[in-house]
Amino acid sequence: MREDLVNGRWPALALGLALCLAGCASRPVSPDPRQEAVRSFSAVQIWKPSATALASPLAMLPPFILAETGSGFTQPMGLAMGPGAAVEATTNHSVVYVHSDTLALEGRAHARLTYWWVSAAGSAMALRLTLNSAGAPVLWEVADHRWPRQMVFVARSLETAAAAAFGEPLPGRAVVIERSLESAPHTTVVRILEDGPVPMGPMVYVAGTPPEVASVICRCMPAQAVAVAGMGEFEVETAEPLVRLWLARRGVELDAGLWPTRFDSLDKVLRLPPDF
Repeated sequence: MREDLVNGRWPALALGLALCLAGCASRPVSPDPRQEAVRSFSAVQIWKPSATALASPLAMLPPFILAETGSGFTQPMGLAMGPGAAVEATTNHSVVYVHSDTLALEGRAHARLTYWWVSAAGSAMALRLTLNSAGAPVLWEVADHRWPRQMVFVARSLETAAAAAFGEPLPGRAVVIERSLESAPHTTVVRILEDGPVPMGPMVYVAGTPPEVASVICRCMPAQAVAVAGMGEFEVETAEPLVRLWLARRGVELDAGLWPTRFDSLDKVLRLPPDF
């Protein structure tokens, strides 16, 4: 493991990895995302933003990508314009693409950060962070260009605020912030995440063949990986227009916020408390 990871900025990851139990084998993604999100992962390749990326104004709260060995995920591939204005994925450089915008809810503008990356297996994965009024991430949405369901991770502080505003979970739901099964049948709150001491990008576990996002956790939480098989770095670049063009050729339509149009707005699928 890199010395700067252990002794520098990311001690929580090193401690969590040391505490995890060994012996978990790679497996396909579970039909129940809530079970998959809390399992242990075998050896992982960690992809983190480079020093250059962290110094860029584009890199706000970028994720760490932890790809389980055997998942088919080798790197976040760069995109480039090819012949005939076609967008091609390349192994020449590793890139995570970012788009920033705002979401207006109850008269408040909430900053959003959307990160896309492409795997050698041909899948595109995305993570969108919605920040609260204090600038801390409290909602994490996951998208895979093949997924039919809307997967959301929620900060504990936001779930607590939802409980204060709305009381108990609705029938058939596990957490208070979820709307009813009738009004949001294709949305699942996968997991409640602990709030970090300061705003930070999450750790994103990638597993399965072909690879999919299996879990998202705060870097303040215990890591779920047994061992680190290697380290890599990626740059952060603006997502427009390459990501939109690459996904369009695969039949995926994105909205103005660079998110799949098949997914509903968060205020339509969650019971968001006022003034968050």
